[in-house]
Amino acid sequence: MKGKLLILGLLLAATFAVQAEASVFSGSGGSSLQGIFNQLGYDYIDVGNYQTDLNFTLQGMMEFQLLSRTGALNTSFGVLENRQQWWGTYYKHNTVFGYGARAGATAQYSMDRFNTSYGFYVERTDPNNWWKRYRYYSYSPLNANGAVQALFYSDPLNSDTYLLAFNGRYTGDPRWDRDYDDLVVRLRVHPAPEPATWLLLATGVAGLGMMAVIRRRQTQSN
Repeated sequence: MKGKLLILGLLLAATFAVQAEASVFSGSGGSSLQGIFNQLGYDYIDVGNYQTDLNFTLQGMMEFQLLSRTGALNTSFGVLENRQQWWGTYYKHNTVFGYGARAGATAQYSMDRFNTSYGFYVERTDPNNWWKRYRYYSYSPLNANGAVQALFYSDPLNSDTYLLAFNGRYTGDPRWDRDYDDLVVRLRVHPAPEPATWLLLATGVAGLGMMAVIRRRQTQSN
């Protein structure tokens, strides 16, 4: 099991883009996010040791927990599916935590599609125009001017666990603060068993079935 988790960690790490800047934070943004991590019991994670652009193609299950939200409650969080179809790329948005979701909320998401990579996004509604929605992606090439809207942190104590920290406004917005503490989500990834594992499991189940039949016949003959 540890070997599988190590492989998983390496696969996910390979999809990260390490940020070259000394820090993306402005003002006290870094200390603000570190304070949130400390309160949540992740004080052993240094917010200055982040990565960007998480995008992966594993199959299995994702588990989420909404850890903190300091931004307005009109921000939601979701999974972005980047599907490679014969006619090109198709993006599908899947809401995980809707508007108003509170800290502590949990959710699961199944990664069950081939030729699909998975990323994340936050969506904000315009408080003055309810029909307007703005999306900010974890994969920076999808954002205006390639803006970095999400930071990712590996949990050194749990190889399958990551923390996602989002900034909920674009560069240029007068309220943009670059603190990346608007929404903090914990992600746990559980890869699907390998085909060989499924075969072993099926063989074991079949063997148990045969044993049950043999015992039933022995009982009847006695």
